[in-house]
Amino acid sequence: FRDMTGQPNITDFRSYCPIEDAIAEAFETDDGPGPSNITQYRLHFGNNYQKSRWNKYVVSSMLAYTAARKEQYRVEGNLEKEALETFFHDFIKEAQTSWARYGRRITKDDNLESTSEAKEQADLYSDTKKDGSRMNSRKHAKLDRRELGINLLQALLPPTANQFDRTKLERTRQVLTSLEHNGMSSEESDAEGGLIVTVPYYRRRIVTQMMRDLD
Repeated sequence: FRDMTGQPNITDFRSYCPIEDAIAEAFETDDGPGPSNITQYRLHFGNNYQKSRWNKYVVSSMLAYTAARKEQYRVEGNLEKEALETFFHDFIKEAQTSWARYGRRITKDDNLESTSEAKEQADLYSDTKKDGSRMNSRKHAKLDRRELGINLLQALLPPTANQFDRTKLERTRQVLTSLEHNGMSSEESDAEGGLIVTVPYYRRRIVTQMMRDLD
């Protein structure tokens, strides 16, 4: 697979140049030619690449290439075609994942990104995704904690509690249910020591106060 793709490592395809989407899509609809001698091992990494007609032809060429060089690659016995296909599809998946991480884009001045620029963009995207995931987890944790608090408070409310306290707890529960996790603020973090934020103009002050009282 490395020989046919010209890459030193299956998990590092940052410098690989797959076939253009337009060419693969044209072949898919019989509006363009398929893989030739020059492109017979050149993979398609675009949308729906797993079922791409182009890649099916490329894998077929790879199988023929491997069969003709069994001794060179130390392929012992009669390995089933289906097994080899599975191997190649797994390799392609790993390669596409690596390529997508460092995928090089066309810049505003119509130049191809350098590998370092692509890596910088990929790392920035990865960091942003991690921040979003951490924030989402924080919101879910805050909602779980508050729901548990409401349940405990209502369960421990003494029979002598006045109607005001009962109504306040019930209304707080209703607000919490309506807000769900997306309605929880993410400005507090035990790990980061808390953040200073500006309360959005659309947030009702009474809701903030209710959540503070519950906390």
